[in-house]
Amino acid sequence: MTLLAPVAAALPGAAGAQSGRLPWYLRTYRWGQTNITERDPTRYDIAWWREHWRRTRVQGVIINAGGIVAYYPSKFPLHYRAQFLGGRDLFRELAKAAHDDGLVVMDRMDSNRTAEDFYRAHPDWFALDVQGRPYRAADKYLACINSPYYDEYLPGVLREIVERSRPEGITDNSWAGQGRDSICYCPHCERKFHAKTGQAIPRRADWDDPAYRRWILWSYERRLEVWDLNNRATQAGGPDCIWSGLNSGSVSSQARSFRDGATPAATSPWGTCSAPTTGASASPTPPGAARPRDPITPICVLPRRCAPASTAPRPAMSPRPPASATLSCAASRKPISSPSAACSNLWRALPVKACPSPRNASKAYRQSRTSGDIRSHSSRNE
Repeated sequence: MTLLAPVAAALPGAAGAQSGRLPWYLRTYRWGQTNITERDPTRYDIAWWREHWRRTRVQGVIINAGGIVAYYPSKFPLHYRAQFLGGRDLFRELAKAAHDDGLVVMDRMDSNRTAEDFYRAHPDWFALDVQGRPYRAADKYLACINSPYYDEYLPGVLREIVERSRPEGITDNSWAGQGRDSICYCPHCERKFHAKTGQAIPRRADWDDPAYRRWILWSYERRLEVWDLNNRATQAGGPDCIWSGLNSGSVSSQARSFRDGATPAATSPWGTCSAPTTGASASPTPPGAARPRDPITPICVLPRRCAPASTAPRPAMSPRPPASATLSCAASRKPISSPSAACSNLWRALPVKACPSPRNASKAYRQSRTSGDIRSHSSRNE
């Protein structure tokens, strides 16, 4: 007996779900996430986690696969393997266990930085500051989002993962690359920005500089290109095998990292919505499906063909947000009544007289993640 079968059977339209008419992203609401550490391959208790999944009645699990650290034997020699991985394929073992229990699997990636050996092999793939020095985060080197690292290498890793282990989808925590406070001056950025605008990349952040404002818009556009590029790569796992970047519940944080959630929801085949369900949920409920009754945190992966139809062109993005704005859910197109009821990443700014602060949305999201005893870290294995 699987976990999905009894859960789906209790929902309206369950016959459609069981007959395969509803894809996984229209019937998976209760999620668990386990954050694997490099030592875990030597001690990971899969049987315990299967029982934990059963007891918490999750419908889907998010499991580390690759990016900064690979938990499977990748064919890419510079894809760093966990120190204690040995010959084990921990991700595939966990994915198989979850699938055997009827669960949906999303591979979690963290892919914007690498170890030093990767940087030494491809220094031109990494972001540079105005002095020509590589950007770093502790001992890791930050890859440039305009380099072949994102255009060629990462799509290859995505295809490898879906072909090896057949997850239903892939998500990435650090997919958007450098933020607006870290302008990159690598050759790829210099060349691409000049080709697009005829201008040089601005030497500093200055909102009064038209070149800087154009660089902001150009940077947003690149993130949308990466979103679509990654989705084309995951189609190797089938038409419903999607890539979905994780997004923040903070509007200011989203803006700093060029994460425009509204445009993918309106114009890309795939959009995502991590919405806390404390209070009235702003996340859409598909026809013929219902949410579990207790408050949980769904990750709603909303295909355009299932979303409210929109044929409008991509909205023009202002270099700066309006001075006053209210927020609406870009998935449901309904006003957000409170931060706790907010879609925590698909924001659309609308000019009004007052702006309800969304700063508590991420807090509500973190709190709701722990409801239903769904732990987000592998506490048993730490």
